Amino acid sequence: MDVDIIPAGEARQAPPAHSEWTELSEISELSELSERAELLELSELIMAEGRRRFLPSGEVLWYQSDEAHELAWIAAGTLEVQINGRRVNAVGPSELIGEVSVFGALQTRSATLRALGDVEVWIISRTQLSSLRAKNPEIYDCILDEALRALVGRVRGVSLRLARLGEGTEPRAQDEPVNIFREGGGFPGEHHAKQIALRTMPVLEELDAALIERLAERFGSHVFDDGEVIFRQGERSHGIFLLANGRVRAALDIGTEAAMPVAPIQRGRPFGLPATLLELERPETVVADGPCWLLHLSPEAHEGLGGEIGRAWREALLAAARAELEDRNRNQIELEQRRAAKLAKAPGRAGVRRPTFQVLTSDERESVRETVDAIMDKLAPHRRLLPDAGACALHHCDECFGLHRAKLERCVVEGRPVHMILPAYPAKSPNAVTKVLGELPDMAEEQSLLYLQRVCDDVASVYEGGAQITLCSDGRVFSDLVLVTDEQVTAYGVEIEAMIERLRLRSIDVFAIEELFEVSSYDGMRDHLAVHYGEAIEALRDRSRMHPHMRSMYNGIHRFLFEDTVKVETGKSRSKIRKECSTRAYGVIQRSNAFSRLIAECFPDALRLSIHPQPPHSAKIGILLGTATDAWITPWHGVAVLDRDGYHLMKRSEAEAMGAVMVERRGRPSHYEVRDAG
Repeated sequence: MDVDIIPAGEARQAPPAHSEWTELSEISELSELSERAELLELSELIMAEGRRRFLPSGEVLWYQSDEAHELAWIAAGTLEVQINGRRVNAVGPSELIGEVSVFGALQTRSATLRALGDVEVWIISRTQLSSLRAKNPEIYDCILDEALRALVGRVRGVSLRLARLGEGTEPRAQDEPVNIFREGGGFPGEHHAKQIALRTMPVLEELDAALIERLAERFGSHVFDDGEVIFRQGERSHGIFLLANGRVRAALDIGTEAAMPVAPIQRGRPFGLPATLLELERPETVVADGPCWLLHLSPEAHEGLGGEIGRAWREALLAAARAELEDRNRNQIELEQRRAAKLAKAPGRAGVRRPTFQVLTSDERESVRETVDAIMDKLAPHRRLLPDAGACALHHCDECFGLHRAKLERCVVEGRPVHMILPAYPAKSPNAVTKVLGELPDMAEEQSLLYLQRVCDDVASVYEGGAQITLCSDGRVFSDLVLVTDEQVTAYGVEIEAMIERLRLRSIDVFAIEELFEVSSYDGMRDHLAVHYGEAIEALRDRSRMHPHMRSMYNGIHRFLFEDTVKVETGKSRSKIRKECSTRAYGVIQRSNAFSRLIAECFPDALRLSIHPQPPHSAKIGILLGTATDAWITPWHGVAVLDRDGYHLMKRSEAEAMGAVMVERRGRPSHYEVRDAG
């Protein structure tokens, strides 16, 4: 029977019998796996000393809490990293793994690693490392150095992830000059005190007295007063610090005003490693929390440490980085769980799901493909495409949904609804002169919501799991850029949810960005979004000049902003408004893209819909919201007009120009009707 492995599940299984192990000595050629010369050298060293292992998709390399007897270098493929059953990362070609646990005293694995597709790794055991340390210290040092850089890189990656997940709970450190450095003053017994401080680090606590004395000579000694900044996030390296006495606190700047505390820096733990070892910017700001005394090792002094002293120092750094990674992984899991809990509050919310591993027969695979094809056939007529879509506008080809097929297949295999997310329904345009009827949702929104429900019904007609559309309200994201107040956004959102309930739209729910954040102001939330999920405005300008699709997006948004602003800010000249709208248009695109990244992170298994026309072979599916006179118009930029063929979306000025009559419902303007003469 032909079978297929589809990723998911945590049941522990014995390695398949066909797992292949090959002695490295049997391998004569090295493929080009990295552009970095030092990694090429490292791979050659590992190939000369260890073994080769192939992992088929779904197989586990190591389980969390297993004893750590080896490290590995990934030659090809990707491994998923799971902690306590939750995915926290992925590692790929040319990365060294297992270094967290295998150096020093016997440790247990801090994470489970599972193959995502076929993977090839090269293995070095703990025994081999010990032998290398004694007999070939140069080779051992090379592996140790790369292991340390890899581990520090992972610490930095988790720090950046924490900044994206975090919520500001303290003010950002003020931009005052950093005191680099006030000397400790050469107090009596200082050199001996340095040795005592160094011995608080693992590995160094048992180092020979003569070696620890020589190591201490390399360190400077510096004091900081309460509140002084030791280094600031974004700065380049000033070296590695060790807290000898007192307290310091670290915080991730998550906006221009807010900061989030991270795991406290403990006495005896070095900090400042990523900037020094990887030559990157500081990932956090560190401030003295009361008077403190620090040891400081300059980058030059660190590089100059060789032999047994340098070896012991790097082993101590590795042990300290492992402890820091464990602390931050715990923080990340806590924040991920907090976010997942927030996402799960709304009824019918798909939220973040873990994949499952199932075995399908060939007949079952064919059934899945047929169902996915039928779902795509139902979605295709509802697409909002750019004018140059060509033949794909009439009949979708295999590539039209190629980027979405895998997600659809997972939904069908697991029997869950096809989950789609649509950033939309922000607030009404402020232009009630030529575009809309007022600040609150009306028949335009009602008809569009009914249309989206019909899209879900169409999917349900061919797939019993049905479909679910989550409206990701983006009104808070750029309200300040489109001349709308946060109060108007709130009122509009409340009415949208009431409309969904009144119309009994069972397949539609709403998600708002404020569900994820606990901040003192919406401005702070927008700031966080732009800082951690956005990109530079200049980069957007460059792309709009180079790519017609981006230029079309910019032009459409600029036109909307200009049309609204000339009717609201009547005292300004059109040329001045046009220039201001250009800047604001790029701001809208920046935050819109940032919001897209955020919701993709929140809903990784969902299909991404867009209110804007898209190319037919796009990562986003442009979705219609009903019939309209303009491919770019939306319910919140227009009005609904009823004629003998049904409702159509257009600007208010267009409806009035054709003689349509305004209709009220529930005591406020609702839509227009075209009535026959006589």
